[in-house]
Amino acid sequence: MLPVAVFGVSFRRNTSAGSLALQRFYAMLVKHAVHTWRNRVVTLVQLLLPVIFAILACLGVLTLPSGTDAPPLTLDLSHFDKPTVPFTSANAAGINFCSPQKLARYTKINGAIQLIMRFTEAASAIVGDSS
Repeated sequence: MLPVAVFGVSFRRNTSAGSLALQRFYAMLVKHAVHTWRNRVVTLVQLLLPVIFAILACLGVLTLPSGTDAPPLTLDLSHFDKPTVPFTSANAAGINFCSPQKLARYTKINGAIQLIMRFTEAASAIVGDSS
């Protein structure tokens, strides 16, 4: 690099990619520091406002009365015309699909609900045994 003279002062330019990136980082750091120093009130508001709202939210959650659990919903397919509930069962030998005869037997609403409950219990037992 050739030395450059400006107003009688000679210096060498540092124009490599790393040097320019470092200069940009330093310039942005100084710019943000100056902006923060000049606008102290805005900086305090930006730092304290989220903390204040988080504290208010926590106090609101702690002081509001807690509701009771919602009542359990019943499974009822009576609102639909001819409800058919296909199902599968998973066991150690693999997945067994229900035969049409079994499916026809369990298409009644109460039977389908009981069948779903049994398979849910069986599936949870299988999942519980494997873990």
